[in-house]
Amino acid sequence: MRLAGQAKMGYYPTPDNVTPIIAKYLKRKREGMIRILDPCAGMGTAVKNIGENLHAEAYGIEVDLD
Repeated sequence: MRLAGQAKMGYYPTPDNVTPIIAKYLKRKREGMIRILDPCAGMGTAVKNIGENLHAEAYGIEVDLD
């Protein structure tokens, strides 16, 4: 990883204007409970917004302790 990336500890959040674009391409194929997981969620904003768009349970984890 480059020094700039190391200084950020690899944290590159999804820009707020990109999340609706991602959500546009994600469609439900059936009714009922669905869950989504973001294994590197940071603050969890993107997975929360996409979960709301899909009417899904959204889970995120950030392995960094800070």
